[in-house]
Amino acid sequence: IVTGDNGNGIFIKAHAQRCGSGNIIQNNKILNAVYNAIEFSFCKDNQVIGNELVGSYDAIFFGFTTGTVVRNNTIRDMRNHGIISFNSRGSIIEGNQVVNAREGIYLYWATWNPKEFFFLTPTPDQYAVRDNTIVNNTLTENTVAGIRLTHVIQSRVANNVFANNAKNLSVEGKSDGTIITDSP
Repeated sequence: IVTGDNGNGIFIKAHAQRCGSGNIIQNNKILNAVYNAIEFSFCKDNQVIGNELVGSYDAIFFGFTTGTVVRNNTIRDMRNHGIISFNSRGSIIEGNQVVNAREGIYLYWATWNPKEFFFLTPTPDQYAVRDNTIVNNTLTENTVAGIRLTHVIQSRVANNVFANNAKNLSVEGKSDGTIITDSP
């Protein structure tokens, strides 16, 4: 149990280098972190499973990751996002409940400075957000959108349950090869 006004509940990240791969963050209760309940970046194969996250800015924040699994978490009363990821690929976001955030799940691509992130291996698609799966989540009472995707390609969104969101699904920018079977 992590409670109180911590900056971040669980933080796995090093600046100017890759770090923190292969972790399992499971069965924790994180309440009222000032920023993110759980944050990790520049890593691969991390799992966030079965946590209860309440009252932070973002519940789960990850970026420049590969092979992340976010499964069966209960997230409520976030000031910003339930689950947010940028420039990540191969993520599985499944079976989570996100209630009362600004956006329940938000995946996006953003420009980045290769000089600042010199330790990243250059890729032809500049870390495009791709090959992600968002399935079987329940998104309720999110004030902007249940799921928002910005420049997300070659991904799948299916079998999510939406209730009382301002908008269930928002797709912006490139979405080449993304298969969405949920209704907007």
